[in-house]
Amino acid sequence: MADDHLDLVLRVLDHQILGPDRELVGKVDDLELTPTESGLAVTGVVVGPGGLSQRLPGRLGDWVAAVWRRLSSSSDPQPVVVPIVHVADLGSGVVLTGRAATALQRSFGLEQWLRQYVVSRIPGAKGGEEDRAPDSDESPSRDEPLVNLTDPPTRPPGPHTRWLSQLLGAPVVDESGRHLGSLIELHCGIGNERWTVTHLQVTRSPLGTELGYHADPDQGPVVLQRAFRRLQRHDLLIAVGEVREIDTEPPRVVVETRDDRRHPHHDAAAP
Repeated sequence: MADDHLDLVLRVLDHQILGPDRELVGKVDDLELTPTESGLAVTGVVVGPGGLSQRLPGRLGDWVAAVWRRLSSSSDPQPVVVPIVHVADLGSGVVLTGRAATALQRSFGLEQWLRQYVVSRIPGAKGGEEDRAPDSDESPSRDEPLVNLTDPPTRPPGPHTRWLSQLLGAPVVDESGRHLGSLIELHCGIGNERWTVTHLQVTRSPLGTELGYHADPDQGPVVLQRAFRRLQRHDLLIAVGEVREIDTEPPRVVVETRDDRRHPHHDAAAP
């Protein structure tokens, strides 16, 4: 992981999870966020139907969760979280250490069944038979990060944690009550044991977000560049130190009141 900066929604969420030999293990269904003294840190990757069901709307999410619980061998099944320390590399997918990949594969049968027969039949859903590990000319990395052998490769969600999906789309207001937009992205710095959230990206127009224009406004045809630049001209980058309150029920983020915040792409703010 050479980059020291990471866009969580664009580069991690919903991406494939691979083992050390680039074998497909699963998908990133959510990310675990843990409050720290300085803000937020990404401490785990949520994998499997237990996590995915919480992102699906209404009764559909409840039904997937019910099927998962019914088919689970545990009397009290919990969503599976892979600690960030077991993420070995990032590229077209999220590469895990061998221990974490093996632990996930042991429970892969139930997740695969749900993805193939439930999730893949949902219009627009990501998952199913067609999702296979991408072909890569890169040589698999055999070097794994130094991991404490006592660290479990998987675990239940930690206490007092939030999930990324709970915050995406949340309204962002300042302390005066002024509406600044909706949360569309979290920017992180990467460390060995946690990824520290450094900034929140806020927009008044989420159009183009799924295509990545919030991260790279210079991609694609010129006509689209101009259109999305104009739509996103009021986007803001808010340092995590300016966050005063984060609520998840209902979702809302309160930040410090100030008028000197910059646009995520500087000159991209020009109409």
